[in-house]
Amino acid sequence: MTMPLPSSPRAFFVGSGIAAMSAAVLLIRDAGWRGRDIRILEELPVVGGALDGSGDAIGGFLTRGGRMWTEEAYVCLWDVLASVPAAGDRSRSVKDAVWAFNAEVLTDAGARLIDGEHRILDASALGFDLHDRLDLVRLLVTPERLLGTRRIDDWFAPHFFETNFWALWRTTFAFQNWHSAVELRRYMLRFLQEFPRIHTLGGVRRTPLNQYDSVVRPMQEWLAQHGVVFELASRVLDADFAEEGGGRRIERLHGERAGRPFAIDLARDDKVFLTLGSMTADASRGGHDRAATLVREPLEGAWTLWKRL
Repeated sequence: MTMPLPSSPRAFFVGSGIAAMSAAVLLIRDAGWRGRDIRILEELPVVGGALDGSGDAIGGFLTRGGRMWTEEAYVCLWDVLASVPAAGDRSRSVKDAVWAFNAEVLTDAGARLIDGEHRILDASALGFDLHDRLDLVRLLVTPERLLGTRRIDDWFAPHFFETNFWALWRTTFAFQNWHSAVELRRYMLRFLQEFPRIHTLGGVRRTPLNQYDSVVRPMQEWLAQHGVVFELASRVLDADFAEEGGGRRIERLHGERAGRPFAIDLARDDKVFLTLGSMTADASRGGHDRAATLVREPLEGAWTLWKRL
């Protein structure tokens, strides 16, 4: 039996990461949406995406992903968190709690680089030569369309990869030499302000607890209190598109829950926000006596949906 579509628009978020939850907050706070008209579908049993958190004192704790939150690069997120009450203290916002914590506990790493003899290196000396500087400037001013599919190691000379800067940058932002030069350019343009302080991580805003407990849980509670529906363990696998007026819209979502397929029919005014891919999708865990499993093909829904679309 087909249920009639609702008369008021609904919003569906596929994925419950920080982007999806922030967008849901903005729909309610700034666009006047009712929380009950917003549904967040998440394939995991916990929200947060790459900011998930799990574990206990016996088996250990695990946070698979995290963010180097700076004040300058995350302006929109701090604006959202200024509206969300902090965990354990509803008299102040998540943003206020983070600001207060960082005023008390300054980030000032004193051993960002350590050599093979366990000696602390002077990481403030980034190690650029003139050729490295010229290559950096060329990268920043070159349009993406001209970079195409070039790799980072296609762009820079071998000396660049021996600098302190590259050791700091690649471990801070998870870059490999063979990654896209376009992606490196995007990151550098967004985080240029970190160059003078990357050796201490002085620009990073730390949270009082891990990012899941300090940010994700308060956001989830705020959204739930406003009526937002979270559908966990719900994997969205595909979407049907309809051509309309020279454009394209999603008219149906397909997924599975508890091993059973489901479909969601969408009205013309409904909104769908898809999070495609994930930095922690198909993560596997190792231990002191065993290596993590090597995953060669996507197992979880994040990349499966991306491939099908």
